[in-house]
Amino acid sequence: MKKKVLGAIFAGAMAATIAATSIASVAALKTDHSKYTPSAGVDTYKYYLAMPGCWINDSTHDNNDAAGCYWWDAADNPGDRFSNGWPGYEMDKEASDKNLYSIQAPQVAAAVVFSNYLDGGMDSTKPEFSQALQCKNSPAEFYVEGDSDNYSSKFWKYMWTLAQKKAGIESDNESFDKTYDAIMDNPDVIDFTPEFGENGKVFFSETELQSGLAMRFDNMVWIVDLNPDHMTVVNEDLIPGGKPVFDGDWYFMYGNGEYGMWPTKELALEQEGVTIDEEGNYVYPDNYTVDEYGTIRNDEGYIVIGNYTGKYYEDAVAPTIDPDKVKPVATTVAPATEATTVETTTIPGPDNKNAKSSTSDSTNDSASSSTSGSDSSNAAIQTGASSFAVIILLAAVGAVVLTYFKRRKTN
Repeated sequence: MKKKVLGAIFAGAMAATIAATSIASVAALKTDHSKYTPSAGVDTYKYYLAMPGCWINDSTHDNNDAAGCYWWDAADNPGDRFSNGWPGYEMDKEASDKNLYSIQAPQVAAAVVFSNYLDGGMDSTKPEFSQALQCKNSPAEFYVEGDSDNYSSKFWKYMWTLAQKKAGIESDNESFDKTYDAIMDNPDVIDFTPEFGENGKVFFSETELQSGLAMRFDNMVWIVDLNPDHMTVVNEDLIPGGKPVFDGDWYFMYGNGEYGMWPTKELALEQEGVTIDEEGNYVYPDNYTVDEYGTIRNDEGYIVIGNYTGKYYEDAVAPTIDPDKVKPVATTVAPATEATTVETTTIPGPDNKNAKSSTSDSTNDSASSSTSGSDSSNAAIQTGASSFAVIILLAAVGAVVLTYFKRRKTN
């Protein structure tokens, strides 16, 4: 067992409540659109956000339909630069897709929070409160196996097997003990760029905490989970009814708005048994499911191919939840079963992003949990008005740092 320090992130049900009164300062006054420029010596990663159409509303139209990124306890914290840190920095809008945004964020940030760049205040009766939408804390350190329920054991076994090959080890046990020792002694052997191109750069041997094979999130996209059953409510002790926040996770981008768990689209189709017919339609096993957004999931509920354009972007109705019924969702992924021969289903491919499948039309049919990694299941929110900010973060205050223990290698 080895220790992973999550910077300032709490795990489980622990959360720190921070109440901060902003002091107006001309020098630190936040403008409506404040882009982030890293200070000298600050290394960054590039993070993408695919903002769903339901996050765009009357209030965002008045705010240039911007997206925001917030972090704390890192370099260039928004709260250090502005009199009111939330909702952080405005992200850059990418030219390739209407709802794709990006930002260069400090590598030392343990977590980030994505939003539609609105400060909704603390009064839940005002329209701007409900129009200010955000995700929970998005882990920004790295994943190892088990950190995210959206990355399968099959995925990690494939990557560990590739690491074994890179290390020149002919045979290893199921826990890859020899491979682990090899990549810890010589971390430079982890170079997956020949196999995966730029996406291969996210994989590395994490030696500081002795984590072994890991993946960072540089140049990956955060996809907002629009399933209302996966939303959580925070700040219930401060706001009547609390504040709903969205779930989500990091995925690899394939182009044309498509994304998935595997580093390349070709590998995703190969590993998951999905093909493309002559008309450009995806053909997949009949026990796979497709939700209303066109996301193909395998028989265990893991995403094979998704698309953040189409209905994900065109649907302007934001999910709503009953605060009395909401609790963090931790759905167990169904265990693998013996291979069986199944019928195949055909759906339109990437050129028809609004396609539905007769096998499923709801994300509720998925067996996979959308709870993302680093055990940051409690959401973060800061919805203070310009003179007052209240935030519940999965962060320690001052010198409080939480650690947890977990196995670093595949089992």
